[in-house]
Amino acid sequence: MTVAMLVGGVMTAALQVAAPNPFGHDNMFGYLLDQHQTVVSALALVFLLCNLGSICSHCLYFSAVGFSRITKSKMRVCAVALGVIGTVLAAVNIWALFVPWLTLLGIVVPPIGAIMIVDLFLVRKDARPVSAWRPAAFAAWLIGSIVAFAVEFEAPGLSTPVAAFIAAAVAYLLISSLTSASSKTAAPEPIPVAEPVDP
Repeated sequence: MTVAMLVGGVMTAALQVAAPNPFGHDNMFGYLLDQHQTVVSALALVFLLCNLGSICSHCLYFSAVGFSRITKSKMRVCAVALGVIGTVLAAVNIWALFVPWLTLLGIVVPPIGAIMIVDLFLVRKDARPVSAWRPAAFAAWLIGSIVAFAVEFEAPGLSTPVAAFIAAAVAYLLISSLTSASSKTAAPEPIPVAEPVDP
């Protein structure tokens, strides 16, 4: 994964050309096709299929497992249905919305990571079990996403993911501290048990 990320970063940096090809400003596949060489184009196609296949197969598997549990149906049925939906979306040029999609991910995903880190290292150090529904986590996620949205459109000079991460982490820590303090305050005093009298 590290090698792939480094190679992708170097290739992206190398392709910052003044006149972008029709496939995008820094798209390696489009750049290779733009060379109009049969062997290079064939290699680019193989590279693209292997790349997308290796990534999409994992995404399809995890999605199918998740939706099969949600819908209480078979995983294979969900895999076929999601595969058809994904293929249709790809055919209608959803690629054109890729940059807005990445922007949305930069807004809503970093708060989730922040909440998980704060929860595991600060809030629940003993890893005690909790209920499935955790309003504090959702509230902190909402706060982090709102801050990220504001930074993205009102302060473009700042880093949106970093702002979202910090806001969600602080919000979750504060909410967890307040809720735990209030639950301790509201907890009833234990009833003292009278010691038996020795006859």
